[in-house]
Amino acid sequence: MKQLFFSLFFISCACVVMDEELIIMPDAATLTARLNGLSQLSDFATKTKIVSELAGEEKFSLGVVNALNEAMLEYTAPKNLKGMPKPTKEAYIKSLEMRKPVILQALLQDHPQALASLKKQGLYNPSEAKKS
Repeated sequence: MKQLFFSLFFISCACVVMDEELIIMPDAATLTARLNGLSQLSDFATKTKIVSELAGEEKFSLGVVNALNEAMLEYTAPKNLKGMPKPTKEAYIKSLEMRKPVILQALLQDHPQALASLKKQGLYNPSEAKKS
């Protein structure tokens, strides 16, 4: 809990320093449709709480990244990867990490300024999103 508090505090301080604007995320139906439309990740919205965390909320772009990181951990939880051999699990997790720019692009497609801010901070690379 203490670590979560410091993470949130750091994010809020970083957003103030970066002079970043709050963005309003789309509704649950829109986010779900976008995530379901991603190839090889059609179950991401149903296996994580990302839609309920973001839908209709006001967030800084770093808050969206934080929610995505938490969802990725949830998605790759042992219960979701049950029965996979260890090398397959590792490849699956690496593949998901490589798809992170694509997911961010889908989540923030209404907010190009947020994607630009994340790019400036080194947290989003649009060329990686095109490769995935």
